[in-house]
Amino acid sequence: MDSDLTQSEWFYKVWAWTETHRKQLLWGVGALVVLLLLGGYALYRGHQNAIEAGNALSRAIAQSAAGQAGPEAFVGVATEYPGTSAAGQALLLAGARYFAAGNYTEALNQFEKFLSEHGHSDLAGQAVYGRAAVLEATGKRDEALKAYREIVERRPNENVAPLARLAVGRLYEDQGRYEEALQQYQQLLQQGFGAIASEAVARRNELIRAHPELVQPPPMTVTSETNAAPVTEPEPPE
Repeated sequence: MDSDLTQSEWFYKVWAWTETHRKQLLWGVGALVVLLLLGGYALYRGHQNAIEAGNALSRAIAQSAAGQAGPEAFVGVATEYPGTSAAGQALLLAGARYFAAGNYTEALNQFEKFLSEHGHSDLAGQAVYGRAAVLEATGKRDEALKAYREIVERRPNENVAPLARLAVGRLYEDQGRYEEALQQYQQLLQQGFGAIASEAVARRNELIRAHPELVQPPPMTVTSETNAAPVTEPEPPE
């Protein structure tokens, strides 16, 4: 009974507090509803935004393939839909198109922007490779070698790793580091990467033709007769 009375008193106290603070509660509930609606709308808009970004990227790719648009079309997608997966892909495509056109400054800008905004993406290795290619194309071979090696050593499972290893071998050749270059080509042959492996075979064979000492067996050591142990003839029987 006492328990029922206690619960009743608690109920009436809560009811009285509710009536006293009715206006504040209405405002609070209203604010909560607004927040929930905004959150739901944000999720909806995020989904819609991703769809629209994908459609915009598809249009840019089609226009580019038809020769109706340049890299600026991809830059436009990245600018209009920042933070989306399509925007990241657009930056990579813009960088590749600028690179093909010989505009290395803009190409590097796009690859760097991708790494800044989408550094944790699974496609980050492609941006690092693009940056390395720009460095090599602009004569910064030491920096390019460092960037290629970063891919080989830190991103060995990414699809650009074989291309990066091939580039490392090529730059080693340019530096006269022929044994290290040969090791890179041999590694590609062991892993087997189709067309890349074929290129590695061609470069390895050319390197060996130019430097046959890389595969010559070490000279055999022959013991001279003067250093040979003396042979003791058996004594004749008595």
